[in-house]
Amino acid sequence: MWTRRDELASEADLSPHRVIKDRDLVAAAKEAPRGREAFDRAPPTKMRHKDRWWQVARSGIEPPASHLPERSERSYPPPHKLWSKKHPEVAERYQVVRAAVNQRAEDLEMPPENLLQPALLRQWVWEHEETATEAEVEQAARDLGARPWQAEQSAPVIHRALVESV
Repeated sequence: MWTRRDELASEADLSPHRVIKDRDLVAAAKEAPRGREAFDRAPPTKMRHKDRWWQVARSGIEPPASHLPERSERSYPPPHKLWSKKHPEVAERYQVVRAAVNQRAEDLEMPPENLLQPALLRQWVWEHEETATEAEVEQAARDLGARPWQAEQSAPVIHRALVESV
């Protein structure tokens, strides 16, 4: 509606607010999703070309699919910052495992993300509810993309942390 008002104002060589005032335009746009009756009550009764404005409003509410942005795929796993609210048991497991990996990285005098990428660690925690054996942890880490040395160094501490937290 805003764009159409600017076009009409330009064609008539008027200021846009002379075509329809901002507050009236916003009121009409807010009411348009509620239907034609609500839309008709929103702008001033003396507004000209209400049918045209209604069509413009509806085109914004029901645009063709080609005009809509593509939906992004849901991220997998869900963002870890939401785990504490939506998946507290996963968040708790993640905190335990992350602390263990961070400690091992400190022992090796390297940044934790070099020992095991944070995204990989989060995905492993998300996908493994039950305590796995050390060998299963190592293999799963490799399957997720950890280098052999990363899996060898992190699997024992992940396994131990999970066993001790139970």
